[in-house]
Parts: sequence; C-alpha cells; structure tokens
Amino acid sequence: MAIIRVNYKEIEALRYGVLVGYGKEGRCYFQEDDNLLVKLFHYFIKDRQIYFSYLKDARISFPVDILKYEDTESVVGYTLPFLQGESLKDGFKMDTNLEKLKESFLELKELINKYKDIYMNDICLDNIFYDYDKNQFNLIDTSRWYPKVNGYRENLSNINWIFIAGLIESLDLKHNRLSEDEFFNKLYKIYYQYKLEIIKKNNKMKYQDMNIDGLFLEILNNLIENGSSLSDHEVKTIKELVIK
Repeated sequence: MAIIRVNYKEIEALRYGVLVGYGKEGRCYFQEDDNLLVKLFHYFIKDRQIYFSYLKDARISFPVDILKYEDTESVVGYTLPFLQGESLKDGFKMDTNLEKLKESFLELKELINKYKDIYMNDICLDNIFYDYDKNQFNLIDTSRWYPKVNGYRENLSNINWIFIAGLIESLDLKHNRLSEDEFFNKLYKIYYQYKLEIIKKNNKMKYQDMNIDGLFLEILNNLIENGSSLSDHEVKTIKELVIK
C-alpha cells in the first residue's frame, strides 16, 4: 500500500478512464495503462478509513493505493484490481451450469471463512461478480469493510441469502429453469416458505433480531419430519449452501 497525493488536475485526469460503475459513494474508472480501477468518492473526507490495503487476493478487490488530495489530505479515492465477471444484480445466464454454480458458491464460502475478523459491510448483489470463464465468484468494492472479531459469521449468513435470492429470482423469474433441476426446485420451495415465515414474524419483531439460520433450519426440519422427499444428500447440500 502507498498513499499517493494528487492535485485537482490529476483527479480530473482519472475521470477520463472508462466509467465501469457508480453508486452512492462514488464512481469507478478503468485505467487502461495500469490495468487497475480507481474509485473516486463523491465527497472527499479527511478522516475516511479504508482498511485492508495490505491484503491481496485474486478473488477480492482489496484496495491497492489510497489517494489523498494534496491540499487538504482528504481521501479522494483508491485504486483496486480489475476483476472479471458479471454482477449478480443482472442475474445468471439462462445456460448457467447449476452443478458448477453450486460448487463455485461453496468455494466462495471457503474464501469468506478465510477472513475471520473482517466484516464485509455492503456485500450485496451489486458487489458479487460471477466469472463464467473461470467458474468462480469475485467480491468487489471493499471500501466499507472493516475489522470485526468473528465478522465472518455474519458474512456467511449474508452471502447465503444473497446467493439463494439471486439464484431463485433470476433462474425462476427470468428463465423458469429451476423446475428443470430437481434439487434446486426443492430449494426454491423451501426458500419461498421461508420468505412467508419472515413476513409473518416481521409483524412481531425487527428483522435484525430474528435468528435467520435457526428459522430456516426449523422449516427444513419440519419438512423432513412431515415426509419430505428430500434425500440425506440433498439435506446436507442445502445446509452447506444456506446455513453458515
């Protein structure tokens, strides 16, 4: 990591890069000469904290260099690796191999488990990429991540539901493909039962106070006790996918 001080002209020059994404915090531009992205914040704040620039991972776009405005020392933005893939907010392709997708997701959970004391704040469909060529998930936009003891537990719980929701919404609503795969079709039914239970419970308690994983296990166990056609292998796989 290095802190690079930049002036107004240098900041404006960075904006000539190809705009590849934008959000509430800022905009990302591709810098072809360096094969890097630069994220420029909408607002330059002096005490903004950006963590983990000392970490490197081929599947996570950790910060590389921090950019500061030379006159005020305010944080302008940072550079980060350019990772391939398509955002999950756009859904999965119609011809996605569901078995490979399942394997890739389990590998992603292993990756998250590796960083036990990081809370991956703002992890969402927009910030998860799927690289179809390498059959792997990549995580982008880490500027709001911060140190937290055992933060990986919340990360795993969050990523589980983001993945299942993104999978079901895109493959079911867009392509009607889940009915073609027996396992994912069963997962689909469990997920929607889960959503109904969340709606019911949400009238009585705040979402953040719910035991989400416990609720899912309760639904799954009820289905098994009531003669569900789920095999032992399917139950094991569902727990691997959905329970941290």
